[in-house]
Amino acid sequence: MPEPWTATRQVTADDVRRLVARHAPAHADTPVTWLASGWDNSVWRVGPLIARVAARPEADAGVRRELALLPRLAPVLPLRVPDPIAGGTDPVLGAPWLLYEALPGAELADRLAQGAPLTEADRLARFLHALHAPERATRLARHLPHDPLGRGDPNLLIPRARTLVDAARADGLELPWAAMARTFDAALRTPPIAAPVLVHGDLHLRHVLTDPTGAPVSVIDWGDACLCQPAVDLALMWGTLAPGARAPFLAAYGRPVDAGSLALSRAFSVYSAVALLRYAHAENLGPLRAASHAALARTLVGEADLRVHAPRATA
Repeated sequence: MPEPWTATRQVTADDVRRLVARHAPAHADTPVTWLASGWDNSVWRVGPLIARVAARPEADAGVRRELALLPRLAPVLPLRVPDPIAGGTDPVLGAPWLLYEALPGAELADRLAQGAPLTEADRLARFLHALHAPERATRLARHLPHDPLGRGDPNLLIPRARTLVDAARADGLELPWAAMARTFDAALRTPPIAAPVLVHGDLHLRHVLTDPTGAPVSVIDWGDACLCQPAVDLALMWGTLAPGARAPFLAAYGRPVDAGSLALSRAFSVYSAVALLRYAHAENLGPLRAASHAALARTLVGEADLRVHAPRATA
């Protein structure tokens, strides 16, 4: 059975050149070079631009969602997000794609792999405050599905997380199995009570870009954006911040966070770290493996932090 990151649609540089020539002819003569491959997309640099093409049919809906959503988010969020200048579903290639100006920053994962911390985390907290505004979810609801991957429901997420952990064990990875199990149990004992909001949905170490000082500047890869529990985005807090920095982060976030949301966000942080670990292990991506190991270890430090409650917003 193929792994979830296995591409089933092969995209070449010539494919991308033809896409650009047909749909963004002003850039038809710009050199095209491969940049990266993710679970869902093939990513190419087109001079100062980035082209992303859905690498498997399961990713098609996400790329179309980005095309509808990102032009509405780019002007109003405090960190940079992709703002498509072209895109759609190409009739020849048969795949959705988008083209946007390259965003500043390097993957947070690269920084964490070197043992350097995320800095100015309050920028990310304020970004999530803006993204999770209830009125934004209301305004954009027609562009968004309701939690299509079941990440905001512990009764759906935790069985999948345990299956993922079993796969990691079968891979031969040595992980803190008991601590992870306690985190999953805590999420099941205390369900979140927050109302659904607009979430990024996959806010992990590769999707936050930082400047040379380690401060967040951009957020990429919005294919999993949906209406869901805010906990799935708050999960990034656990894997990137030391225990003493979590309460200040929640204060900067400035929205109420119930105990169930904290428990779910921590469980999702474990799930995300293990998923990235399996991918990095299989693809021999040493820096990502190191960053994911560090994120998992940090997530499981200070279990009493589950009793922390964010202050209510003052604005």
